[in-house]
Amino acid sequence: MKRRKKYDSDYINEYNRRHSSFTGFSRFYPGGSMGKRTSYTERMRRRKIIKTVLAVAGICAIVAVGYFITDVMLDISEMPKIEETTASQSTTKAQAETTTQAAQPAVISSNMKAVYIGTAALADTQSMSRELENVKAQGGNAAIINFKNTMGYLCYDSSIAQMETTAADENASSAVSDCIALCKQENIAVIARIHCFKDPLAAGKFRGTMAINYMGNTGMLWLDKSFANGGKPWLNPYSEDAQQYLYDIIKEICELNVDFVLLDSVQYPSVGLSRATFAGENEQGALTRNGTLLDFVDGAVKAAGKTVVILMVDGQATASGTSQIYDGTLLGSAAKAYAVDLRGITLESPIRADGKTVIPVKTASGEKTPCFIIRDGE
Repeated sequence: MKRRKKYDSDYINEYNRRHSSFTGFSRFYPGGSMGKRTSYTERMRRRKIIKTVLAVAGICAIVAVGYFITDVMLDISEMPKIEETTASQSTTKAQAETTTQAAQPAVISSNMKAVYIGTAALADTQSMSRELENVKAQGGNAAIINFKNTMGYLCYDSSIAQMETTAADENASSAVSDCIALCKQENIAVIARIHCFKDPLAAGKFRGTMAINYMGNTGMLWLDKSFANGGKPWLNPYSEDAQQYLYDIIKEICELNVDFVLLDSVQYPSVGLSRATFAGENEQGALTRNGTLLDFVDGAVKAAGKTVVILMVDGQATASGTSQIYDGTLLGSAAKAYAVDLRGITLESPIRADGKTVIPVKTASGEKTPCFIIRDGE
C-alpha cells in the first residue's frame, strides 16, 4: 500500500476506525470511544487526589478507633475494680494501724509502781486474780514475775532445743498466757524478770561449753561456794553458747506479750573470782569483762524486739562504778532503764544515767515484796 500522509482524510478515518474500542464499557468510560480521552497529566493528578483522600480517611479512622479504645480503657479503669482497690487499701491501712498499736512498747512512766508476786500465781487465773487484788491494794499498777528464776527454771513451756537436756520448763504452768491476758485486762503491766548468768541448772548440764571453770581446769566446775555449803555453778558471760541460750529465752518470753523484761544477774559472781576462769577471756580480740556484759545487753535488747528492757543493777556497785561484778559500770548499756537495788544503802546523790530512767528498788520485807518506784530523770 502506498504510504499516505498524516493530513490525508482517508488516512485519518482509517486510523480512527482501527484504534476505536468495541466494548460497551469502553464506549461510555471517560476517554472511551464515546467520551473525551483524558491526558496522562490529568490521570496522575486524579490519582494523587484519590490517594490523599484515602490517606486522610485512614488517619481519621485510626484516630476514631484509638479514641474509642482509650475511652473504653478509661471506663474499665473506673469500674468496680477501683472499689476493690479502695477496700484493699482500707483493709491494709486497718491492718497497719492494728500492727502499729500491737507493736507499740510499754512506756515507763513516773507513776508506775511494780510489786513482786510469786510464780505460784501463774497456776491459774483464779490465783492470779487474787494476787492482782493484792497488787492493787499496795497501790501497784505493775507486777514483777520470775519467768526464769535464780536456779535457772522457767515458768512457761519452752521450745528451745536445750530443754531436752536441762528440762528447765518441767514445772511450767499451762495458764501463763491466760494470766498475762488477765493482768492486761486489769490494767496491770507484766514485768518478766529473767535471771541471766546466775543459772546453776544450765551451767551444770552444759559445763564444758557454758559454765565458769575452776582455776583454768576445763574439767572442773567452778562453784560460788564450797560444795558442802551448797555452792552453785554460773554461766560464763564469755560463752557464746550461754549468751545464745539466754537470747532464745528472752525472745520466747517477749513473744508471750509481756510489757517489760527485767534482766537480773547480768554480772560476774561476787565471790571467789580469784579462782574463776572464763573460757574465751584470753583469746585474741576478746572484749574486757565490762565490754562483754555490755555486749550481752546489746544482744538482749535486740532479742527483746519491741519489748522494753530494764536492767537490774546493784546500787552500791553502780554508785561507785568500780565493782568487780561489772568490772566498771553498766549505765552505758542499751537498756531502756535501770532498776537500782538500793536496799541497805544510802546514796549521797542521785544516780544519773545519760538521760535513761533510773528506778530505785525499795522493800520493807526482803525479796518477797520488792517494788519499783519509777521516777523519770532520777
